[in-house]
This record gives sequence, C-alpha cells and structure tokens, in this order.
Amino acid sequence: MNLIKVPPTSYDNYFDQSKFNLTWKINVFIFFTNLVILPFMFFLALDEFFGILFSTLLALTYQVVLYRTRKYKTIAVIWVSVGVLSTAGSLLFIPTLMHLSDLIFMFTVIVYAFFTLGRTAGIVVSIGNLVAITIYLVFVLNTDKLFFEQISAVEITKTVLISVYGLTITAFIFSKFLELNKYAASQYVEANQQLEEINEVVNKRNEEKTVMLREIHHRVKNNLQVITSLLRLQASEETDERTLTKFDEATRRIAAMSLIHEKIYQSEDLARLDFNDYLHSLGHDLIDSYALTTDVDIEVKSDPIDLSNKYFVPIALLCNELISNSLKHAFTDSRRGRINVELVRYGEGKYRMTYMDTGKWKPPAEEVTFGMELIHSLIEQLNGSFSRSELDTGTWYQFEMTQLND
Repeated sequence: MNLIKVPPTSYDNYFDQSKFNLTWKINVFIFFTNLVILPFMFFLALDEFFGILFSTLLALTYQVVLYRTRKYKTIAVIWVSVGVLSTAGSLLFIPTLMHLSDLIFMFTVIVYAFFTLGRTAGIVVSIGNLVAITIYLVFVLNTDKLFFEQISAVEITKTVLISVYGLTITAFIFSKFLELNKYAASQYVEANQQLEEINEVVNKRNEEKTVMLREIHHRVKNNLQVITSLLRLQASEETDERTLTKFDEATRRIAAMSLIHEKIYQSEDLARLDFNDYLHSLGHDLIDSYALTTDVDIEVKSDPIDLSNKYFVPIALLCNELISNSLKHAFTDSRRGRINVELVRYGEGKYRMTYMDTGKWKPPAEEVTFGMELIHSLIEQLNGSFSRSELDTGTWYQFEMTQLND
C-alpha cells in the first residue's frame, strides 16, 4: 500500500481530482512534518508533543481511509470539524496569550473548507471561528493577561514553530488554489475558442441552408408559373364556357400557391409569413383578374403568423377561395364593395380568422360547389371548423384553427 504517491481515482473532472490530490498531499505533508517537529516538542512542551502525536496518527488513519475509499469529501469534513473544534478549544480553554498559532490554524481551516467543500462550508466555518474569537475576547482575554508575565522563551519558541507550521500548510493550499484557478482560466479560454469556432461553422451552415431554401422556394414558384402557363395554353384550345371557367379557376389557385412561395423567399424570416402583405397582393391580383365593373377594396388585419410551413399553402388556398367566391357571386351590382379579413392569434398554435364581404350574393347554379367542398377540405387540414352567415350587410365567415405549430 503506497500512502505517499497519489493513487488513480474515478473522478472524471479536473476540479474534483485536484481537491482529492490536495487532501492526499496535506495528509502526507502533515504526517512527515509532524515527524520532524515531534522531537523538538518532546523537549519543549510535552502537552504539544502529545497533541502533535495524536495529529500524526490521525493523518495516517485518514490516509489509509482515503486510499481505500478514494472519497476526499469525507476526510475533508473530518479534518475541518477537528480543526474548528481543536482551535476553538485551545483558544477558549488553554490559558495563555500566545494564541497566534490558533488564529493561523483557524485561517488555514477556513481556506481548506472553501477549497474542498465549497462556499457554504467555508462560510459556516468562518462564522464558527468568529463566534469562538468573540467569546474569547469577551470572556477569556482578561484571564489570559494574568499569564502574560509568565511566558517563557520555550513557550515563544514553541508558538513560533507551530505558527510557521500552520502558515506553511496555508501557503500550500493557496498554491493549489492558484494552480486550479489557472487551469480553470485556461479551460475557459479554450472552451470559448471552441464555441466561437462552432458558432462560425453553425452560422455558415445556416446561411447556406437559408440560401438553399430561398432557391427552392424560388424554383417552386417558377415551376408553378410554368404550370399556369401550360394550363392557359391548353385553355386557349377550348371553346366550352364551363371548361374555360374551370381552367381559369385552376390557374388562379395555382397562382395563389405561387404567390406564397414568392413571398416566403423574399422575406427575411423563412419561417414566418407576412399575412397582411400576402393577402393584399392576392386580393388585388384576383380583383384585377376578374375585371369587375365594381370597385372592390380589401382590408386585412393580422397578427404575425408563426407556424409550420405545411400550413401556409392551405391558408393561402382558403383565402383564395373566399375572395374568389366573393368576386364571382357577391359583387354583381354597381355598388362599391369591400372585403375585410382579420386573423387573430388567441393561444399557442390557435388562430381565429374572420372573413366578411359587403356584397349581395347571387346563388350559384349548383347547390354544392367545388369551391365550398375545397373550403371544407382545407379547414380540415388546418385542424379547424367554420361557420357562415348571410347578413343584410353581406356574408360573414368565422374560422377556428388549432394545432398549427406541429
């Protein structure tokens, strides 16, 4: 059993290992220093001789326990407890004015407690020592003055030796603390450099992904425009009015999807849609495409939309159907029309959209139109429901949409 060389431990961080090393080396230091001091104390003061002999045996016992358990905290708690009790007992119950060594050892115990057991333990030990010093100053100091004239050269020599002994231990603990602090500072600098390098890589990758996503949205928009052009070319060969109407509605729906990809790749935040800007653009494009004789204004009020990309297109198509239906069926007279759209967020992933037009609806030829079927399908995709009312002032829709952050 080698009780001098620091043994390997299971500690996986430098700080705990340093505290273990410190406790081990202090035990070794105290043991061998005591062996040197013991002969001097045998001739100078037998009471100190037995005290140091007891301390030597304790150091040896602690070292054996530390070797077998590899747990420094238990030994540290015992050392601190014994240190507090022995210094306080010497200060309060041994009558002499030469208590310099007691004060030095009190400071040593405080430093060791802070280093090995942490801030709380260090504060508790400091308070305990302050209480002992206060009691000494109030109740014991006057009694000790009676022994001042009886102090001998031997007493002074003994006190100096023990004080140097305590200061040496304190200096050793401080050196280990500075060593640990230097290591922590170097680790901080190294970790900070690594984080900066990682952040640089992450930022570069994010920029590359952002550029790639913008390019994808741009290409999707271009492909949708190609599809729109193909449908228009195909429609130019048709003469049936109903077929032409269906081609026209299909191209408008594709244009609505194309517009949303255009707005996304033009925005700074690819995960957030400026709903106000999108609906204004969509509404004005649809109004122009229908070439109405009636002026129609569109007003949009919207909270910022922060939801999954997979819900952008269903919302776009839903609004396209609502506005298209109003333009086809509501504004058939010469009155100036208005469309109001309001989107409000009222919970996590929950939105309420209110749509209203001021037109006078002309009933469609079919009871159940493809447009209404599409609205029902889209609101299911948006995990919601809706209600529709016809008022004297126009037609009113209210949509409740939930779980739009999935």
